[in-house]
Amino acid sequence: MHDVKIVLDSKMVYEKEGHTEETTIEITGQVIIKNNVLFLRYDETMDDIGTINNTVKIKDDEAVIIRKGAVSMRQPLKKGSVTEGTYHHPYGKMLMTTKTKTCQCSWNEDKKQGLIKIDYEFAMQGQHVGLCQLIYKIGGIS
Repeated sequence: MHDVKIVLDSKMVYEKEGHTEETTIEITGQVIIKNNVLFLRYDETMDDIGTINNTVKIKDDEAVIIRKGAVSMRQPLKKGSVTEGTYHHPYGKMLMTTKTKTCQCSWNEDKKQGLIKIDYEFAMQGQHVGLCQLIYKIGGIS
């Protein structure tokens, strides 16, 4: 396990509403490599909601994003495929469907740094919402 600095650039394009949200957060987390699978773990605190434990599990062109805490989610992703997951928030449970366009990961063990890039279209409860782009820039902590 390696402690790492994570810079997460997130971009959500809500097609129906016609607007885009872009955020960048810097957090400390951990990277674990097990059987050629990279696990990226970090905690995120959201105003008015609480703490969420995040895990991104990625290998080749497949990933699973798992969130536990004030908001819970399990979303499998596979490049070129449509997958279903669940999203739990304070107001209930929703079905989330994604069509993954990009799912890639690079990790340099010697430098303890890497990059994860995930792009997908998503729908909630069968209603198309928009596009999501997640870029995780991971660097070692000295």
